[in-house]
Amino acid sequence: MVKKRKNHNGSKPKVRQPQKTHKLPIQRTEIKNVKSYLLSGVAKFFYVLTIIVTVSYFYPKVSIVKSENLFPQNPFKNPFYIANDGNTAVTNIRYEVVVKECTLVGNNKISNLTARNFGNMKHIKRLDSNKKSYISIGNVIVAPPNFIESASIEIVYLFKIPIVPFTFRDKASFKIIQSSDGKFVWLDDN
Repeated sequence: MVKKRKNHNGSKPKVRQPQKTHKLPIQRTEIKNVKSYLLSGVAKFFYVLTIIVTVSYFYPKVSIVKSENLFPQNPFKNPFYIANDGNTAVTNIRYEVVVKECTLVGNNKISNLTARNFGNMKHIKRLDSNKKSYISIGNVIVAPPNFIESASIEIVYLFKIPIVPFTFRDKASFKIIQSSDGKFVWLDDN
């Protein structure tokens, strides 16, 4: 039998209880900081997303389109169109036609011939959304029918949109081929 020990005053000894750890309450300022940090990250994401969507919606979509083949024997008389497929109007449209290479009957060649209307010449003042306007390239090479064997051209165009202070610049390349029936057809050369 084990004898229980008694204190010198005759009472039973006290058993020590393990100390209770006190949990500190999370302070409200820490929760507010985490919330504001997360909300600022979400706000930044939506801010950037809004900018991307806005720019892509209003970004100009201007291109050069060849028309139907109205003059199959004289391809430089066929018109081209500048088309605005964007959601905003474009203004101050200027263009130049560069003949990169042209072979005439008799193997005569013309290259690097430029017809410009960048300066004081006529230009398209405004082209609304989903509209197109006629571009003449007939003044570049004036030749009688069946005088051109092959050609390669580049149309460089400049334009502005009303809300942006700088000028956009783009180009489109085309070449002509002669079909088996002797008619000339413009093809994209990009």
